[in-house]
Amino acid sequence: MKIIYFTKETWEEEYIKKAFPDDTVVCYEQPLQEVITTDVFQKEAVDAEVLCVFVHSSVGEVELAQFPKLRLVATRSTGFDHVDVEAARAGGFGSDSAGLRGGDGC
Repeated sequence: MKIIYFTKETWEEEYIKKAFPDDTVVCYEQPLQEVITTDVFQKEAVDAEVLCVFVHSSVGEVELAQFPKLRLVATRSTGFDHVDVEAARAGGFGSDSAGLRGGDGC
């Protein structure tokens, strides 16, 4: 599985890669909007199955369209107003929030 992880702190990359040793984890220090139009990012997004964001990355229809194999949008925040949950559902994949795991909100 390929995970793309946005707005990482310095210590997070090593931690997340250890947590998912059998998966490909690509980390960006910047929010999604700062890298979404770059050629390097677009090549990475093609086969990503998980998008992991924080509050600085907005995720809506335009952003979701960049991930044809996406299965899950996960936000590392208790709120999820930066994720268009309806667009995620319409795209046929789930979304999850640190504060709403297992709830009806995501």
